[in-house]
Amino acid sequence: MRASAVIYQSIGREPCDRSGIEEALCSFVSCLWACAHSSDRACRLRTLLHDRPNLSHILRARPYRNPLFICSVSAHNATMQMERRQPRTDGSVDVAQPRGAVFVMTGCMFSGKTTRLLDRLAELPPHVVQVFKHAIDRRCGGATIATHSGRTHQATAIRSSADLAPLLHSGTMAVAIDEAHFFDDGLPEMIDLVAWRGVDVLVTALDRDSWGRPFPLMQRIMAGADSAVVLKAVCSTCTNEAVRTQRVTPIVDGQMIGGADHYEPRCVACWTAPPEDPPA
Repeated sequence: MRASAVIYQSIGREPCDRSGIEEALCSFVSCLWACAHSSDRACRLRTLLHDRPNLSHILRARPYRNPLFICSVSAHNATMQMERRQPRTDGSVDVAQPRGAVFVMTGCMFSGKTTRLLDRLAELPPHVVQVFKHAIDRRCGGATIATHSGRTHQATAIRSSADLAPLLHSGTMAVAIDEAHFFDDGLPEMIDLVAWRGVDVLVTALDRDSWGRPFPLMQRIMAGADSAVVLKAVCSTCTNEAVRTQRVTPIVDGQMIGGADHYEPRCVACWTAPPEDPPA
């Protein structure tokens, strides 16, 4: 049975207009995505499609993706395709599975990057999400990421981009990397590897350092991203749009990590580079 026929049979109505078709497709896709995480996928699919008269209550768990590619195949094949999204146990890449998407949220400090990330994560079931941070960032504890407004989320602290892949769970569908600019040059390749294992990757990071220089690491990550947004803050001096991060305290022993006690958002006109020499 074709997917469209299953949709109309499942919701108990004939196609009447464009909006009705789109609603049915969205419900069907959400159904298939839910099936991909059950222990008995085929049985779960039959239960959802045939035993329930209306699928509109099913959580649209991935609103930032558009997985309508599965709607042109049969229900059985669609289930099999969702199963192929699971990484192989030996860590290799299955070229037949669809690639995950890479989303980047960057900008100056206090622009809401981590807030935007937590908003995205809140749309997903917690058991399919893994969050990572660099172990050097201890501002909010070793196993937590936090916004400047106090929102927090559990995270795994790692010291190298190479540590990420071995920690991925078999059921993970989305990986978040907070403050990616702290990582080594191998991170872009690791993000690409994770994406090719069928996992979405959400990245937050500063786009420039305290001297206004773009982070080469972030330029590489953004070049390979499916979607990237540069967020802006409010200048702490003139309240205009802020796109730079102002260091307001002396830099001691090259220590650059800090929060509101060391940094402010500034517009270009109000921003000045630190008097200390920038790192090489």
